[in-house]
Amino acid sequence: MPRFERPRASTIGTPVYHRRRRDWKDDRDLIEEVAASVNKLDGPYEYYDKGVFAFREKVKGYREVGYENNKNVFYLGIWLREKLSEMSRKQASYDLRVHTIPFPEDLEPAILKMKTKHSIQHKITTRHSLWTLSFQILTCGVLREKECRCFIMAT
Repeated sequence: MPRFERPRASTIGTPVYHRRRRDWKDDRDLIEEVAASVNKLDGPYEYYDKGVFAFREKVKGYREVGYENNKNVFYLGIWLREKLSEMSRKQASYDLRVHTIPFPEDLEPAILKMKTKHSIQHKITTRHSLWTLSFQILTCGVLREKECRCFIMAT
């Protein structure tokens, strides 16, 4: 049976920062690209829509404060990537110049939801890692004293 080869990120045709986050610059680039699409006159977005207006105001605030140390930029980037992923699944591809992202009238609950979702996933992952490490300690037997100290400090 032929093996399915997954396409590499560089051959898909969408920018890398649409697919996964490497650092805060990817969040900034994604938000700025969406903002450019939203701000474009005669673009796909209704200029005076309340959700679009709320997004433009958020971006304006992020530009004033800066993207690098702003936690909400991270969560807005997660939210946008999730919406782009949904769009990609439904339509097989998307173009921000044509396809619109439905913005809620108030972005704060959406960002807060991403923040809560991310913190829960982080806790589950951390607990799973500690449980796996604890299980390995029980099954493998003796650890060196230095490794035990590191494990105790990590928990």
